[in-house]
Amino acid sequence: MTLHEAMNAVLTERDAPMRATDLADAINEAELYSRGDGHLVPATQIGARARRYPQLFTVSEGVVALAENPGGLDGAPSAVDRLLAAAERPQRS
Repeated sequence: MTLHEAMNAVLTERDAPMRATDLADAINEAELYSRGDGHLVPATQIGARARRYPQLFTVSEGVVALAENPGGLDGAPSAVDRLLAAAERPQRS
């Protein structure tokens, strides 16, 4: 699971915005994401990832929330589905 998938899962489960520190704690406690260096996910990484994916998250004063209506209408793929599909495509040389 990627970090932004873990963030999405926790925010969806909690159904409420969370401070980046609390979101990091929840992800670390549930072991939803593992950094390559083995360290716990810091709140700063949560905030940076949320800002990198504005189609999925909003950030204001250290509080991270799911973007309003990140999914498509009428069965269109959600933003998460589109990102996952793009990541699975073979890379061109």
